[in-house]
Amino acid sequence: IDFGQWRSADPASYAPQFQAQIRQRFNDRDRAQIRADLEANGFVCAERDGAMECRIEIMERQCAHDWYVVLEAHRPEPVSGFDVMCLGAL
Repeated sequence: IDFGQWRSADPASYAPQFQAQIRQRFNDRDRAQIRADLEANGFVCAERDGAMECRIEIMERQCAHDWYVVLEAHRPEPVSGFDVMCLGAL
């Protein structure tokens, strides 16, 4: 998985790019294959209420950079995104 230039990424523009990359990468793959691929790329996956949630987070200074991929039973494509949360932010 190409995380790109995440250090300077604006979540509003980077998140849709990450979503498109994930959907293209996992097109026509089953849940077990997707989980194995994500975990091989450092994500931690867990099953919750019928959904599989996979996350990877990198702390840099006071900010957490968080990528996530969620597979829900009723959705054909994964939902994914990228967020940045900084301590002390207003």
